[in-house]
Amino acid sequence: MSHAKIRACSLILKDHFGVVVQSVGEALLRVSWRSLGEIARATKLPLSKIKKALMVLIHQNLVNFEAHPKGTVKYSINADRILCLIRYSRYIYCTKMLYGEAGEFIIEEVLLNGRLCMSSVLQKVLERQQGAGVAEDVKQKFVDLVKTGFLYRVPYPDPDAPASKMPSLILPDDVVYKIPEVKLYLLKQNLAQASMEPPAKKIKMENPQDDKQPDEKEYWRVHIDRFDQHLRDQLIVEALSKRMGAKAGEVVRTMLRLSETRCNPKAVFSAPVSRSEIHQSLKQEINISQQELDSYLSALADDALGLVKRTDERGGMFNVNLERALRLLAENVLASIVQDRFGAKSCRIFRLLLQKKYLEQKQIEELAMITARDAKEMTYKMFEEKFVLAQELPRTPDYAPSRMIYLFHVDIPQLSRQVLEWCYKSLTNMTLRRVHVTEEHNRLLDKKQRVDLILSTMRPENSSPEQIAEVKEMVTPPERKQLAYVRHVTSKIALGEVQLDKTILVLQLYINSLSK
Repeated sequence: MSHAKIRACSLILKDHFGVVVQSVGEALLRVSWRSLGEIARATKLPLSKIKKALMVLIHQNLVNFEAHPKGTVKYSINADRILCLIRYSRYIYCTKMLYGEAGEFIIEEVLLNGRLCMSSVLQKVLERQQGAGVAEDVKQKFVDLVKTGFLYRVPYPDPDAPASKMPSLILPDDVVYKIPEVKLYLLKQNLAQASMEPPAKKIKMENPQDDKQPDEKEYWRVHIDRFDQHLRDQLIVEALSKRMGAKAGEVVRTMLRLSETRCNPKAVFSAPVSRSEIHQSLKQEINISQQELDSYLSALADDALGLVKRTDERGGMFNVNLERALRLLAENVLASIVQDRFGAKSCRIFRLLLQKKYLEQKQIEELAMITARDAKEMTYKMFEEKFVLAQELPRTPDYAPSRMIYLFHVDIPQLSRQVLEWCYKSLTNMTLRRVHVTEEHNRLLDKKQRVDLILSTMRPENSSPEQIAEVKEMVTPPERKQLAYVRHVTSKIALGEVQLDKTILVLQLYINSLSK
């Protein structure tokens, strides 16, 4: 693992969990596996603090553990999973768009807590909705999230395994998405007690002795790969919509949605779907005839990109080449970086090399329709920063430099890894900048928070307008300008982190697809 990635992950851990968890996490990031004693020697922290930090990291699904042959327990940390912490807001927003407010609250609670029982999630969501939600409806949203693979069970200790220091965790296939029994009347009882309603209005318990939920030891967590799959599908649909129109994008969106629960999130191809399935699902959303759908499917299957393929001889089944789609998305990301860094003409040369694979300098000048001087200058600038590589081919056996042919080309996997490293460095710099700005104005931010707290306790019926205005004036005009500056900088950094995360997601998914 590179130093840039370790540094970025370390700062994310500090931002979310504090300095102690950061120290333990960084010690695990530097090596593949470490025991408790090795972590203590590396961090020089008390064992009690290390154990609490490991508990937090395990509960947040960031650290794995396994038994070592020597009898100790070894711990490892998942760096890619740490980077997903900055993607939580996108996961929550996706859930809101798909399942509404209740689904949004469910995913948010599980993400913040790492893992929770179903009954605990429902209780927290109902409390947040403050009586506006119905327990049955919230439970149905939870069931829908499980059915579509966004939530799944956490492995649990094997009850038949012999007693040992480290429990043997199991997760049978028939349990992964099995919905447990939840006593909704207990949730309603707790809500009634919290709202301090009169006893007559409280829900009568079926059995006063049985006040425990049956799912107390059945924990659920968010399926991160499933959310990344959904974000990937959105990017594919957006790219095809720009190329072939909105309706073609909707056709591909329907194909991906029908196959999303039938195939592994890391599969090379989506699950095959029939044209009748696509039509039945699509006609509920947009007005499209079978003939029009057939024309779109034919156009997609015959397109030069080769993203949609016919999977049978009759041509009635179709799937999406996800590996090819990820490569095209990565190429588009890299081309946009080239355009921002070197200009439109350099981007033209870059795309030409992507299309033609290998070209000599003279061929680049002719095909890109750029003057020889400009083409040479732009090509060598990209070569200098390793966006473009050169391969030497000898014309004679003696390998004389004067008789060498230099073919320029683009190595997409190598360039993707290089840009990903730059993304980690940029993420580190943005995090440090945000921390610096907030620490520099920490006193002022605390003062603003105290003033807001006082104003929230001052009700208009009990306080005069003069009193409220006097409290507001505790923050002077120069201080308001500083606060506006802090808000502006932090919002810009937050927006930059979101944009950077989109690039990281595409490049990570593409690089991961190469190792299949």
